[in-house]
Amino acid sequence: MTFKEKCTQLKNHPIDYRSQVRNRYFYFGIILIITGILDFFSETIIIDVVAGIIFALLIIGIARMILSKKEVEDEMAYTNLNRAALEAMLFGHIIIILFDIVVTNIMRHLMNMSLDITPHLSSFVFFFVGIQSIAVYIRFIQLEDN
Repeated sequence: MTFKEKCTQLKNHPIDYRSQVRNRYFYFGIILIITGILDFFSETIIIDVVAGIIFALLIIGIARMILSKKEVEDEMAYTNLNRAALEAMLFGHIIIILFDIVVTNIMRHLMNMSLDITPHLSSFVFFFVGIQSIAVYIRFIQLEDN
């Protein structure tokens, strides 16, 4: 089978719902984590170019996902995805609160020093949203397998 025939065959078959969720949450989370790491070390133009290439790949992936045929989601999968997103959001809130308590209060009171994270705030946001997105995917898979 040639490459063109394979592409035509893949184009005609709808993407199953589990693959849609993987494309939407897992790969997006990986790209956000990589972007957060690259943004943390954003001192050279090379890292900015790599980050731009990664975002271009993300846009191509999103466009492919929007334009391709999709399998219709059933109500159970929709409920599982909503539950997974809610649990990941609650997990994320707990992590943010613990980070705030541990880092800011302990560093300030015990070590008499202040921690200025404002230069790296966008890196933390990218990294944290990526972790949360991957957590949604992992929890969705766990709920679907049960």
